[in-house]
Formats: sequence, C-alpha cells, structure tokens
Amino acid sequence: MVTKRFWGPEIEDRRGDQRLPADFYGVELVDGARYLRKITNVSGTGLQFENRLGGDRQGELVEFELPHRAGETPVRVMGEVVRVSKNGKVAVRIDSTLPVDPDRLGGSIDL
Repeated sequence: MVTKRFWGPEIEDRRGDQRLPADFYGVELVDGARYLRKITNVSGTGLQFENRLGGDRQGELVEFELPHRAGETPVRVMGEVVRVSKNGKVAVRIDSTLPVDPDRLGGSIDL
C-alpha cells in the first residue's frame, strides 16, 4: 500500500553537488564571537548545520571555519542562508571562489 504520494509537478533538484552526511563541528564567526555549530551534511558548494536556538534568516550572510581532517589550517567560507527549517536545520550555499572538498573536512578545531 502506498501511503505517500506527490501530486504536484516534478521539481528539478538545483543542487550542484551531491551532499555527503557529516557529523562534525564548525565554528560560526559573528562579530568577533565564535559559535560551535554541528554540521550535518556538506557538499562542495553548500552545507547544513543545526541551530536549535533559531535566529537565522533566509538571505543572511554567514561565515564559518571548517576543520580539515589532516590537521591543516581550518578552511574559512562565506555563504548565504538559503533555507531554515522549523526543527533548527539551516542550509547554506557557500559563496566561495574555490569549492570545498567535503572528503577532507571534519576532525577537531581550536576555539
């Protein structure tokens, strides 16, 4: 028995890269302050993080430091919030000239 059906028109997926599941912390930089954010998925052109306290708005610009697994210096990326869900998931499109290599992200980061 089918319990879920999609009755609207087909919607093309606009993502440029495949998302990879992630489970590491990045640091959001806001006016000199540093906030730990749990990164839940990542691609070369975007990421999703959790912010259960809310406050993020679509169109807002964010800056992150993302750790490298190999112990290299963290990668700094700027992005635009493209979606905020009710359960605190925030999707960001990375506005970087160089795409991020998701396979090298993760690990520890200094606060």
